[in-house]
Amino acid sequence: HITAIDPARRTLTVKKGVASKAFVAGDNCEIVIRDEKDHSLAGLKIGHKVTVRYAAIEGSNCAHKIEQNSLTFAGTVEAIDATTGTLRAKQILSERRFKLAKDCQLVINGKLDGKLSDLRNGDKLSLHYEDVDGVLVANRVEREAPAARTETSRINQPTGRAAYTSGN
Repeated sequence: HITAIDPARRTLTVKKGVASKAFVAGDNCEIVIRDEKDHSLAGLKIGHKVTVRYAAIEGSNCAHKIEQNSLTFAGTVEAIDATTGTLRAKQILSERRFKLAKDCQLVINGKLDGKLSDLRNGDKLSLHYEDVDGVLVANRVEREAPAARTETSRINQPTGRAAYTSGN
């Protein structure tokens, strides 16, 4: 999975197990991102599970193809079961149950150090997953930032005084 990325410098770092490897995307590097329109380094995100095809050239790992093939699902958390490592998420017309992979990356506030306990029912998520023999296995879960609290005002009709309420 991607642990660091700099589209301007065309670099990324990928971690597998305990080993990390840095890559430079060559000028003709092909970038494949499933379910996305942006097929550039900027379209890749921290935590994405990727396959990198590269050549070692003059002490540098020059990537010539980077693939992110996971399916995506955006929805709201309906239920979390920490003992089984599963979560259920809902979209408008569908609901899906996901098993979290052992190396599933939980991205909270843009950081990879997320824990399942950071998630709450009602949180909006973006999940990247694979269908493994009918089981949806999530390899990346990103919680969308909670909406900023906004202050709104309304006028009470009889007195004309303003009452302030804080929205969530």
